[in-house]
Amino acid sequence: MNFTALTPFHDEAISAWSQGETITAPAGLWAFIQANHEANFLLWQAEDKARRDDLGPSFVYEAKREIDRLNQRRNDQVEQLDLALVTALSPAEPGACPLHSETPGMMTDR
Repeated sequence: MNFTALTPFHDEAISAWSQGETITAPAGLWAFIQANHEANFLLWQAEDKARRDDLGPSFVYEAKREIDRLNQRRNDQVEQLDLALVTALSPAEPGACPLHSETPGMMTDR
């Protein structure tokens, strides 16, 4: 896994999704990364909707509910990415890999 490709992958995905295109990530961990990033992309769009004040309170209410659903989806994707990373890296002793920051899935999400 080459994590130096992460930022360019995110940038290319945003560009494609902004133009209504679909993308297919390579297999393995990249599929989890793509799913997480897509949840973020959709979340950002929902947050933009919630900031509108010209379509009435029910529009904002629906946007806020969408934000809640997408936040849950994003969190679920982070957990799946963490599980996939642990499975792929299979540390001999889980305690031998202490975390000094957020989980790898959370760092990828950021």
